[in-house]
Amino acid sequence: MLTIGGDHSVGTGTISGLLRKYGNNLKVIWVDAHPDFIDIKNSDYYGYHGIPLAHLCGLSQFENF
Repeated sequence: MLTIGGDHSVGTGTISGLLRKYGNNLKVIWVDAHPDFIDIKNSDYYGYHGIPLAHLCGLSQFENF
């Protein structure tokens, strides 16, 4: 499956849905201009734009966001 989206955050919903379908068999290749791997706890930036990949990998959790 190939998914092409406009904003970085579009990947979160797409990958979450695919994880429900394929579970641990899902393999992802994330191609982007920058890594989107900001940890929300160590950043002054509070938008989701640079966080999706970190969120999907479990780095940025939003309990106290």
